[in-house]
Amino acid sequence: MKDNIQPLIQHTPTDSGNVSIPALRVLSEITTSLSTDANVEQLLGRFLSTMIRLAGAQAGAGRVITDDRTHLRLIGSVGLPAHLVEHEALVSVDCGVCGKAAREVTVSSWNNVAFCKRQANDAYFSGSCNTVVAVPLMHKNQVMGVYNLFLDEGKTVPEDVRLLFRSISEHLGIALENARLTRENMRISLMNERQMLANQIHDSLAQTLAYAKMRLTVLSDAMRHEDYPKANRYLGDVEEAVDLAYADLRDLITQYRDRINPRGLVPAIQEMAKSFRKKANADVDFLNLVQDVSLSPDEEI
Repeated sequence: MKDNIQPLIQHTPTDSGNVSIPALRVLSEITTSLSTDANVEQLLGRFLSTMIRLAGAQAGAGRVITDDRTHLRLIGSVGLPAHLVEHEALVSVDCGVCGKAAREVTVSSWNNVAFCKRQANDAYFSGSCNTVVAVPLMHKNQVMGVYNLFLDEGKTVPEDVRLLFRSISEHLGIALENARLTRENMRISLMNERQMLANQIHDSLAQTLAYAKMRLTVLSDAMRHEDYPKANRYLGDVEEAVDLAYADLRDLITQYRDRINPRGLVPAIQEMAKSFRKKANADVDFLNLVQDVSLSPDEEI
């Protein structure tokens, strides 16, 4: 009985012999990397070699679908000619085997790579490579990327390895979706911040400068008519507007240069009071009468 107990993946045939890769160890490594590795695309490129070994392939490529879902972008390759990698850096989502893989929801293989040969105009697909295995990286039945594994003629991927590929596909598909959501949230945050800055410039600096421009027009008219009392009054208005605009600009610069203390509003005010006390050489006290206050990040700033 003991002799019959074997790991899920005991061996995968390769040109150099048998490679022992326990399935649980592979999944554990992927799961650990997903929780610690910030760059998902680098993670996908790193696991490409593992996928190649599991399939007994001679080469492989990893691709992710672009945000508009119209193209597949190459993020890593192993064993492919350099000129082919350059040519295949960005391909249409409808292009040949890669495009078909992006529309599939299961691990698939194709023996007909004639279309790839015509598109890439490369002898690799008729000489060294005769079979392509595609492992789509899925999230909720939507393809987020794909591994393409290139095999010699006659080679196939064992069913137990295909089952492992499905588990890997789900893990990495979730990672790609999380990375996409992170990029989208950062993009939204950036747009909101730019809009807030534009609104504040409009409400303060832009209106003050518009007032100064109007006073310059009447100042010029008064100078042309040699009405010096009016000219002096308008000049004072312009000087006051420029001083106000300068103060508004400094306030905006300070607001967007300073970042709130990650510990919250109260420590930020305490540090501000301490800094002002040192710079002004004055007695400054901070009295907090609201010990439990909950504000949004914008309100804290």
